[in-house]
Amino acid sequence: MKKLAGLFILLFFCLFQEVLSQEASPMQFAFIIKQVFPDVTNIVYFLPKERADVLKKKLGRAGAITKTKAEVYIIDLARDIGSSLKKLKPKTKLVIFDSPVLMNNKSKLYILKNCTQNNIYIFSSSMDYLQSGATAFIGKVDGKTKVIFNLKNYPELKSVLTPEKLTALKAELYQ
Repeated sequence: MKKLAGLFILLFFCLFQEVLSQEASPMQFAFIIKQVFPDVTNIVYFLPKERADVLKKKLGRAGAITKTKAEVYIIDLARDIGSSLKKLKPKTKLVIFDSPVLMNNKSKLYILKNCTQNNIYIFSSSMDYLQSGATAFIGKVDGKTKVIFNLKNYPELKSVLTPEKLTALKAELYQ
């Protein structure tokens, strides 16, 4: 009986993990990016190795719906970050999924510095990334999806993120 109860708990957790997560789904990231940058055809994703298989399937569906192509980099170790960043071009839209390696303070600062210098837009479900200078936070706060843009390092987005656009996206600006 205990095994059966444990199995039900595990099944419940697996089925509703995304619902309980603070992280945005690949579809939410792709949708917001496409709304802000309608001409985007390629979105780059930094994925943690342990979740790559599950996320890749979701990226495929999100790409089909938003008509974007997912370029995936698996980040297992800190050294993977540098080699992956070197492959990115200016104006790239980069989505960072949570993992211990990517959320490490040194990694975060390295990513932010390189992306800012190379005009690469960063989207994350980490408020810490947003507060440190990422382009946008897309994630759940108090159980509700929230979109917050930080224009500190991306002042050119002021003309795109008009009050009307922010209202349509149910988004706000980081202060």
